[in-house]
Amino acid sequence: MRFTSFMGFTSEPGVGDLDPDSDTPEGRATKRYLHHFASHPEAGRIYWGKVIERPEEHWLFIDMDHALLRPPNIEYHPRSCLTDPWPPDVLAEAPVTQVLMLFFPSDLDDAAFNSLTIQFEGFKTKALDQAPDCRGVAYGWSTDGDVPVMGQPGRTGTVLMAFVGWPSVEAHVAFRQTELFRENIALLKGMKDLIIKLDYFHLACKSLEVPDN
Repeated sequence: MRFTSFMGFTSEPGVGDLDPDSDTPEGRATKRYLHHFASHPEAGRIYWGKVIERPEEHWLFIDMDHALLRPPNIEYHPRSCLTDPWPPDVLAEAPVTQVLMLFFPSDLDDAAFNSLTIQFEGFKTKALDQAPDCRGVAYGWSTDGDVPVMGQPGRTGTVLMAFVGWPSVEAHVAFRQTELFRENIALLKGMKDLIIKLDYFHLACKSLEVPDN
């Protein structure tokens, strides 16, 4: 099995540039932080990016051979999803990646899980894969049901996370106005009775080299 470990964090107002390539104390701290995760013996490529709509928000993704366990002395707990295809090259190769997060109850049963997967795969095949501007899609389910639900403090769930590559945010917005999108979005309507929260945002990810372990 192959996994993508992920976590998001928000910088405080007035904090310097957190970009690991920037020559700031905060940037150097970010680089050390990323290397801490990348030093895991089963870690592959790591990706990092700011949310275009919310630049104070940052996300980290790590290719892993196994689900990443919580490291000692780290405040934030990374989660993992079983991603297909793996590795999710779209994070590194697309100019912009739409990160779609569909939150469902933590106790999702197998029948619901299978039904939801079929629905999303149908939308991917009939809509996303047919969109001329789509640069690729990877998606998967979280391995645990304790992923914090975005915008709902204290609530957790199981998440279906998808990475959809686009040439720009504008290209994604334009796709949502097409007949291709409108004709196929109904494929996801069956999710409405189970879904807790839907959120999506856009990243322009950097792919960072993993130091020698």
